[in-house]
Amino acid sequence: MTNLDKSGREPLEPRPVSRPPVDPAAKRTFGRPAGVHGSFTADGQYRDQGEYTPKNQDPDPVLAEAFGRTHPGGDSLQRHPADVGALKAELGAGADEFDDPWRNPGSPAALGTPAFVPPPPAPIAGHTGRLGVRQVLFGGKVSYTALAVLGIVALVIGVAGGLVGRKTAEVVEAFTTSKVTLETSNSPDLPPGRFTEVAAAVADSVVTIEAASDGEGAQGSGV
Repeated sequence: MTNLDKSGREPLEPRPVSRPPVDPAAKRTFGRPAGVHGSFTADGQYRDQGEYTPKNQDPDPVLAEAFGRTHPGGDSLQRHPADVGALKAELGAGADEFDDPWRNPGSPAALGTPAFVPPPPAPIAGHTGRLGVRQVLFGGKVSYTALAVLGIVALVIGVAGGLVGRKTAEVVEAFTTSKVTLETSNSPDLPPGRFTEVAAAVADSVVTIEAASDGEGAQGSGV
């Protein structure tokens, strides 16, 4: 089975290449130079020109001022006026603690220290549980000053508690004692009062009624 039709041709022939015309302005801008007909035509023209000899030319004045060395006696770096005092203090100080190669222009190239994280400090082994009475008194875990302060505080709390307990016991004893003292006069007959006179006046007029049945009884009195 083939893709050819009865006439022996492909059913879909390739589309012809479209080559639109190039305007003169685009040809002048993007075209090859005059006399060059290919991409590598001018390679042989510049290949064998003899040995190259460098020439020591004067540097550009702008580049020489920007990147050249300063005049002898001049400042190597431009510092802000506020940093002048700090610079003088650094010059008057003694030698640095260590030789920093980044601040020494004449230091040779060398490998730096490896970048590693410093290990954490080792924990100090100690007693982490609760302290007993023996360790507090004789183990040296607590200072004697702290023990004396704790003893004084406990003594003060005990005295205060004793005083409060004594006062409370005296007040409660007054309500719970079984001894009762009553004051009476020597005169046997008391002077008659107003209530006594009223009771004596109505004593003869009081009538008492009592009613009783087989299972119940009641009694009442009246004037």
